[in-house]
Parts: sequence; C-alpha cells; structure tokens
Amino acid sequence: MRLRDGIVVDSFSLSLVLQACGRSVDYTSGRRVHTHVVKLGFASNLFVQTALIEMYVKLGTVDVAKNILDEMDQPDMVSYNVLLAECVRIEKVDLAHQLFDKMPARDLVSWNTMIHGFATCGDVGTARQLFDMNSERDLVSWSSMIAGYAKSRQSNEALILFHDMQSANARPDRVTMVSVLFACGDLGALGMGKIVHEYIDRNKVEIDVKLGTSLVDMYAKCGDIGMGVKDVFFTWSAVIIGLANHGFGEHALDHFVKMISGRIKPNDITFIGVLSACSHVGLVDRGWTHFTSMNDKYVVTPKIEHYGCMVDLSGRMAHLREARKLIRNMPFALDAIVWRTFLSACKIHKNMELAEEDIVNLLELEPHMDGNYVLLSNMYAQ
Repeated sequence: MRLRDGIVVDSFSLSLVLQACGRSVDYTSGRRVHTHVVKLGFASNLFVQTALIEMYVKLGTVDVAKNILDEMDQPDMVSYNVLLAECVRIEKVDLAHQLFDKMPARDLVSWNTMIHGFATCGDVGTARQLFDMNSERDLVSWSSMIAGYAKSRQSNEALILFHDMQSANARPDRVTMVSVLFACGDLGALGMGKIVHEYIDRNKVEIDVKLGTSLVDMYAKCGDIGMGVKDVFFTWSAVIIGLANHGFGEHALDHFVKMISGRIKPNDITFIGVLSACSHVGLVDRGWTHFTSMNDKYVVTPKIEHYGCMVDLSGRMAHLREARKLIRNMPFALDAIVWRTFLSACKIHKNMELAEEDIVNLLELEPHMDGNYVLLSNMYAQ
C-alpha cells in the first residue's frame, strides 16, 4: 500500500483495505498492509485487530489470526466468533473448543457454531452437551443437532429431538425436514414421514431438489413408493428434472428407475428430465431408448421439447447427421430454438459443411434476431 502526502489513514480506511485483501485472497498485499498497521500505530486498535483476524481467516492462516487474538487486550465477541467459525469450517473443532472456553462472554452465534461443529464432525455427544447447556435456542441450534443425529445414524434421537422442537414452538425449515425425512427412512418410520410430508403440504413449503429427493427416498425406504406421494407426477418429476438441471444426470436416471419400479407411470414432464439427464451424462443410446419408449411403452406423445432434448444430446456427442435428421422429421413446425441448438453443436464440433446447409433455416425463422448473426459470425471466425 502506498501512502501519499495529504491522504489521511485511519482505522476505518485500514480495515477496508484489509477486507479487500481477504476477499481477493491476496496474502502478499495483506502482509504488506499488516506491516503498515504496525508502523502507523494501529496494531492495538480493536477495530483494526478484528479486521486483521477476519483477513487472515479468509487467507486460510488460522494460526496467525489466533496469535492476533491472543495479543488483544480485550478481544470482542465478533473476533472470537469469526475465528470460531473458521476453525469449525476447516474441522479444527478442538481448537475451536479451546477458544470457546476462553471467551469471556458468548452469544447465540458462538453456541450454534460449536454445536454445528461437533455435530458435523460426528461428536454428537459433545454437541448435545453444548445444546443442553444453552437455554437460548433458535432454528440453527435445533437443525444442527437434528442433522448431527441423522448423519450419525442415531435416527431415533433425531426424531425425539424433532418432537421436542415442535413442543418448543420452533418452526422447522427445509434443512430440518431433510434430516428428519432421512431419519424416518432409516428407521422405516412411515407414519412419522407422512406427518412431515403433511406439514410440508400444509405450510406450502417449496419442494426443492434436496427436499424432493428426501421425500422420495423416505417413501422408497419405507416400501411405499407409489402410494405415499400425493402428487406423484409432480414430486418424482420435480426431483428428476432438478437433479438433471444441476448436473446430477446419473442420480436423475436412478430415480427414474425407482419411479418405474414403483409402478408409477411417467408423464411428458418426467421425460424432459430423463432426456436432459441423458444429455448431461452423454448417454446417446440410453437417451434414444427412453425417447422411443415414450410412445411405444408409456403412450406419451413426444413434444417439441423432447425433440429439442434429443437434438441437444445428439449434438453434444457429435452425432450431427442424426440430429439434423431428427429435426427434419419432427411432426411440428420448424423451431428456431431447435435449429440454434443444432447449429451451436456444429460450431463446437467445427462442422461447417452441415452448418452452411441449415443456417438459412434459422435466419428465415428469426431474420431480426441479432444473436443468430453473432452465432454465424463466430462459426466463420473459427
């Protein structure tokens, strides 16, 4: 850091620079600024010391951060909590416990950090001791402890604590319910699992990929794949599509197999997820098998979205002629999105011969779309 005449350097400006070094993970600049902190006489400033601790934590040098904390005359709770959280994150839970014991005062963040740390590393006994010692609890406290029990396969304890949580009028969130559903599946506790599912429906909790997968897995483990899920198509399809969109193609296809084994008939939405999963994983043959089975086996008429998935799959794997043949045989009006998918694949695989034959089809459909001309320009620029 360069100091120029006329520039006032105070604790606030130094703290901002230290924060910037931490965010950019710039260790060299951080050390240089630390040197200036000492030279300028701010080494004992509480505000700057806290900023130094935060910086060194972000730089991954916990030992340096701890040394600064030890040198502070009266370290505040913020400094302790920052260091506690980092120790837990890098799984130095014993060091975190030492710091925790030294704290002159603790807030809920301090307690929750330690409960989460011990629960995550599998020491649920110590986590429970801390949980019981602190009378002030919030959603994080309950969820961390329940998740710790579930992860350690102490599923009965997880369900007992979930009951205690409800008795304490604490409102569970999606994270809590994922852990509880895991415990239900582990114990085969279908009744409790259904209660959780009813709570989700009653409170209109959004079913994301994790929660949807947990619901499906719970019913599967309890032997009630089809009957337990009220909105069968939505739940299974949401999970399959969600997994596919997040790049977990194999997991999505595994859930499709479970769905079929549970005698649940897939619909057109389900197959969008299945074909997308095949595309993400690069399973051309399997994709074609599922595509042809839509009509032949499940009496589901493919829509243009399904054709688009197959064009994407074939294009990704450089099966460009098959992709073009599929487009030309589509029982729909030509679609610009499908042509753009095909031409993008031609660009990736540097097949200008096929691209030149069909670029006119895209330009006729969308003559005023600037992006199409950019695509064309990029293709010739290769």
